Amino acid sequence: MASFSSNVALVGKHSEVFKSELKKAGFTPVEFKSANQVLEDTDSYQAIAISGSEHGLTEKAFISQLLDAGKVLVAFEPGADYLHALHAATHTPIDLTAVKPTADRPLMVHKEDGDLILTCTPKVKTDFQVQVPDGKFQTNTAIRSSLEPHTQDVVNVEEITNEPAQVVERIKRAVRAVREGPEEKRAAVGEVHELDPGRDVAFYKKVQVRISTDYSIDTQLPDPGDFNPALVRYDKSQSQVYHTDWRMTIYVYATDASPLGQTTDSYKGTIYTYVVHDGIHGRKSGSNERVNVVYSEDNIDFAQEYYFVDIMGYSFRDTGGVLSKITQQPDDNIYEHRDDTFNYNIAQEQRMLLFTAHENQTWNFNASYQKPCAWNRFQMHHDISNWDDAGYVISYNDLYDVWTDPNFNKDNWHDPGVFRQNNGKLETLPDDNIPISGLTVFSSKVGKAPLHLELDYIPRAFLLDNYQKTPLHIAYAASVIGLYVDDFVLDLTWNE
Repeated sequence: MASFSSNVALVGKHSEVFKSELKKAGFTPVEFKSANQVLEDTDSYQAIAISGSEHGLTEKAFISQLLDAGKVLVAFEPGADYLHALHAATHTPIDLTAVKPTADRPLMVHKEDGDLILTCTPKVKTDFQVQVPDGKFQTNTAIRSSLEPHTQDVVNVEEITNEPAQVVERIKRAVRAVREGPEEKRAAVGEVHELDPGRDVAFYKKVQVRISTDYSIDTQLPDPGDFNPALVRYDKSQSQVYHTDWRMTIYVYATDASPLGQTTDSYKGTIYTYVVHDGIHGRKSGSNERVNVVYSEDNIDFAQEYYFVDIMGYSFRDTGGVLSKITQQPDDNIYEHRDDTFNYNIAQEQRMLLFTAHENQTWNFNASYQKPCAWNRFQMHHDISNWDDAGYVISYNDLYDVWTDPNFNKDNWHDPGVFRQNNGKLETLPDDNIPISGLTVFSSKVGKAPLHLELDYIPRAFLLDNYQKTPLHIAYAASVIGLYVDDFVLDLTWNE
């Protein structure tokens, strides 16, 4: 048998594609009928994947032992008993009994340096209108030409790329983090991260939620008027692949009064929930280049197209009205624009009265979080219709400003715009590599808050056609792509 670090225990029925992807990634899948067989020799397996409800992994104590031993647990349609035991074992502020893992959207749980990590696959929606007050972040599939307006819709093919392979990639990343320790991130100059009160504290919960996925876009060009029909693209090998890694670290503190057995009406203290947003959205490493030659003749390039994500936004919404927002940072009105970069800052401090682990003593905890944030050629906007919702939009603002001109009615997107040349070469747009940084603080009573988490973006494409006598510039967009999770519930209760 291979070394323990490469073995993955499979309990229940798993697809042949999933098992094949495990082998491609260097794992050795070992199949079992029941989790009880795995528990007899847990040292031999770094990850345990269960499928269906007849797996036998329903004991809180066993699950706690597995997580504390550094095992990665992956659940496909696991059943209610597993989710109840998992929630009881982890004490996470996300109510795992409300999560609905499926065969395509498993729930992965592991620990890094003692902290609980939940990794999930988002649902996806396209061809929708983002509802914001001023309507600037919106679907725009009409072609905009530099010669004359065209209104044909762009035909788009969008899909999650090979989901079993993505699941295996996440498992591999988690196993590596458990074995070698999480990847160390060098703190930015001026960054202060003091939100964890330590182990000797009662009525405190923490979890990191990771929404990670790859998304493939194959945009086909229509034939606007004299535009060469040979340029229509159907080749999926040239698809653009974007990677999203959105991380939300959630800290929940019960302050001033014990929440044990309390209800919303009876609780005399205040629950504070801090959500730190981190991560990145951009072109996946190793995927196709942004600039593609789509038509050439006699070694002369007549048409090139340039792919670019020029607007992205996230939202964190309580759909039950339980949470009251105290602050959302950075503040979009406070920034410095210097050297093509928009510079912002997050700064939050709060003194809280917390309880020791023995629950009979109190102490003052000074929560503090500071972080400088910067986006090259991207400006931040708060565009929330409901004050208690959290989130922002990051939009490109340099050669053109997509926020003030979302329909490309002005000419600066192409004159000189993204087609501007320097010494005979086109100047490049910023990399598709948009950092996610933010902090939201909520207050509430005890209770449960249903959440809707969503990240939206628009893959824009520009085309330069020199085949005609008068060069033609075209800007078009794939529809808004929304990655969302709607089965999470924030658990702000304590029963033990």
